[in-house]
Amino acid sequence: MVSVPDFDHSACGGTHPRSTGGVGQIVVQRWAKQKNGVRVEFACGGRALRAHQRLNHIGQCSAALLSVGIDELEAAVERLRTSNDVLRNEIAALQDTNLSYFARDLAHRALQHRGRLRVVAQTLSGQPEYLRSVAQRLIDHGIDIALIGAGGERMQLVVASAAASGLDARSILAVGLAPIGGRGGGSAILAQGGGPAQEDPEAVLAAMLEALPRP
Repeated sequence: MVSVPDFDHSACGGTHPRSTGGVGQIVVQRWAKQKNGVRVEFACGGRALRAHQRLNHIGQCSAALLSVGIDELEAAVERLRTSNDVLRNEIAALQDTNLSYFARDLAHRALQHRGRLRVVAQTLSGQPEYLRSVAQRLIDHGIDIALIGAGGERMQLVVASAAASGLDARSILAVGLAPIGGRGGGSAILAQGGGPAQEDPEAVLAAMLEALPRP
């Protein structure tokens, strides 16, 4: 409790001053609506002073980095965020275009025929999301079955199957996961999995390719 005789007796609100005089200055740091009330965060005494000094230091350093006055900092950060969003969208568009060209080239360069099926089996390097995107884009370029693998500490396998092929990507993936004791899942048109890199990814893809039917 913070007590001022003949004036007020209040809970300290978590500030725990050693004496009433230790309350000193009070700084409200933030507030937000919460259920049926308002949650208020504040500091007092030496903590309030240190909080102000810390925020002032951060503000001054940030303003210096952006070559603006501290009063212009908010607007400068907003401009920076807007510019960053524009650049992120431009990069994403360029990456998508590059992926499309790469998949189209791969569809011609690595094309194999398995009966009437147009198949691409290729090892790549990259994150699982990238491997999945390449496989899906190959299907967009007319490939019936795309088998994509990547080595490293953990082998990754992706299978994409065109709906018209009549083949289940999950069944094809299971052939590749079996020898490495891997796990995975997905849908009939896109499946992905991985496991310990005990085998050569190219050998695993070759086994998956060999297991495909020849319709």
